[in-house]
Amino acid sequence: DERFSQLFSGAGKADLIAEKWGWYVIIHRLAGGDPLKIEQATEIEIESAFTYLAYEQDLNRKDKAPNADEYR
Repeated sequence: DERFSQLFSGAGKADLIAEKWGWYVIIHRLAGGDPLKIEQATEIEIESAFTYLAYEQDLNRKDKAPNADEYR
C-alpha cells in the first residue's frame, strides 16, 4: 500500500537492522521497546500498526526539521 511506503524506504543503518531482524523491528517499535508488551503488539491489526508507525515517523521528521517544508 502506497500510504505506508515511507515505512519501508531506505534509511541507511536502519535498513541493515531491518534486513537482519525483519518484522521484529516493527514489533519492537509497536511494543515501545518493552519486552512485556511484545505479545500485545503482535495482536494489533496490520493497517492500524502501519498507520501508527507512519504517524510516529512523521512526528519525528517534523521535530528534526526547522520548518514544515523540510519534513514533507
